[in-house]
Amino acid sequence: MKKIVFFVIVSIILTGCIEKESVKTGSIEWKNYEEGMDSAYSNEKPVIIDFYADWCEPCKKMDEQLYTNEDIIKKAENFIMIKVNADENRELAINYGIQYLP
Repeated sequence: MKKIVFFVIVSIILTGCIEKESVKTGSIEWKNYEEGMDSAYSNEKPVIIDFYADWCEPCKKMDEQLYTNEDIIKKAENFIMIKVNADENRELAINYGIQYLP
């Protein structure tokens, strides 16, 4: 269920930026898992968790192109944005059902 919710949220965000160019100005405030979940509970905000790996080229492209997009940055303000290295946090990735990276 967590995996489905995660992918639905990411899909909604991605839908808003397909084939759309915008000025790259700000940046997303990423939190680690523990800090992000604590913040989500205390602020009653939904979370988006980005599982990545240092070797993952599509992950790097998302960092360079998607997460620097002004529209995405603005929408991300409505969420607690959490970034998790799937290689360093295998158990957490397994708990969320992450089998593949983008």
